[in-house]
Amino acid sequence: MKDFDSLIQEKGLTIERLIALLRVANAHNLLDAAGGDRKRAMVISKMIHELSKFFGTELTERVDNTLRISPNGVPLVQIAEDFFARVLDFKRSLGDLPLQFSLGAGESILYSLVIPRLLQLHSNEQNITLDLHRRWDPSIIASLINHSLDFGIVAKEHLVPSLANEELGTTTYAMYAPTALLEKLGLSPSDPEEKLLSTLPFVSQHRGAFFQNRLVQRAAGANIRVNFKLYCDSAPAALLSMKAGGYAGFVHSLAAPALDMKVFTRIDLPMVTEVKPTLVLAWIPNRIRTRLPEAEAFKNHLIKTLRF
Repeated sequence: MKDFDSLIQEKGLTIERLIALLRVANAHNLLDAAGGDRKRAMVISKMIHELSKFFGTELTERVDNTLRISPNGVPLVQIAEDFFARVLDFKRSLGDLPLQFSLGAGESILYSLVIPRLLQLHSNEQNITLDLHRRWDPSIIASLINHSLDFGIVAKEHLVPSLANEELGTTTYAMYAPTALLEKLGLSPSDPEEKLLSTLPFVSQHRGAFFQNRLVQRAAGANIRVNFKLYCDSAPAALLSMKAGGYAGFVHSLAAPALDMKVFTRIDLPMVTEVKPTLVLAWIPNRIRTRLPEAEAFKNHLIKTLRF
């Protein structure tokens, strides 16, 4: 048996202090971690100071006036996240309470892949609660690494070595334009790629979106400027803007069925169709492996249900 007595012989390590560290890790500053209570923020600061003394290293650091977990504190945050997740799993299993899992994905993928399959993915018979999170790939990767997210759907090219993954499928893109808009601008699907991309007004979900970046880079290499005119902060808003008739857009194969092809014309431009991201389900192996067997079973269920 390992000698755990040494952990309690020296003052400093408590469950409350570990939870305080997790709150700072999630909030990024003391005041938010304390729920806006300044007195509570001072208590949390003291708790983290005592925890740092116990481990003999600073667990937090200030970067641009923001309190963040230090490089030495990151592994402890991950250990604490895993510990509390396993304890909660065990408590729920004894009380026949549902286990909790979280899944992150881009908004368009949530709407077109995950939500349409929720009945198969998450039935009432399963003793599981599922939290869905709308996030960009970089945020999903970061949340998986810091153990604040169980599973994530990301483009395969964004993976990092610490993540395990299973491929779900490969999406393709096409350009969709309201037929009436093409006629109004005197354009034809057979027009040169450069003319269509530089003349049609396009809508994008947001600046910096995966596909938009790839297309802009490819277009710049061919001295073409894509005529983006509208940016929306949500996928439904972008699709509604297209349906309103004033904008064309680039839609992946999972979301395309939402468009009425009596109203839209699909145009397959090489510069667009050659972008084919492969989507994967990603997770931290140790986080799933160390939880109850239901975690592994749910992971396999996610993979089977979300493959396309």
